[in-house]
Amino acid sequence: MRERPCGSTTGTRRNGSSHSKELGLPESREELINLRKNDPRKVLCAAMVKNRTAVPNEWITERMAMGHPASMSQLVHRLRKDSYAANQLKKYEKTLKSKD
Repeated sequence: MRERPCGSTTGTRRNGSSHSKELGLPESREELINLRKNDPRKVLCAAMVKNRTAVPNEWITERMAMGHPASMSQLVHRLRKDSYAANQLKKYEKTLKSKD
């Protein structure tokens, strides 16, 4: 079974694929690597993982192909400060809660 980054730690493998698909992220690791490190879909997914889990930033950046963990953390912080992006995050968080 292919591991997908979006979802809870217990549901990463079970539910993660559908959540990644909802965000418009590619199915294969190779396609994910080809996206920019600061792709808004990756940042949104990383923010959701950070909100729902206690995994280290290194774990997220490795699976999302987002470069240095500190850079990913800054991108997530900026997303949370942007009102439109924060609303998008809340929308997807709500979707995850309804499917869990």
